[in-house]
Amino acid sequence: MFANILLVGKKLNALVDTGTSDLFASVETAKMLRLNTKAGASYTKTINSKEVPTKGTMSNVIVQQAKWVSKESI
Repeated sequence: MFANILLVGKKLNALVDTGTSDLFASVETAKMLRLNTKAGASYTKTINSKEVPTKGTMSNVIVQQAKWVSKESI
């Protein structure tokens, strides 16, 4: 399912996965939103895929969907 969200005040269309424990954004999205990324590579894996490296973490990012607003790490 896709949902319209605001990420640091900018409208985006996000893929919603209610079974995930983490939030992810592409490097291109982080650059477009001018979000500060704290370096610290790790790895992530989804079902039926290879493990892939991550580039870093963005902390305290304001995420809003309708009336719900939260600060999240991405």
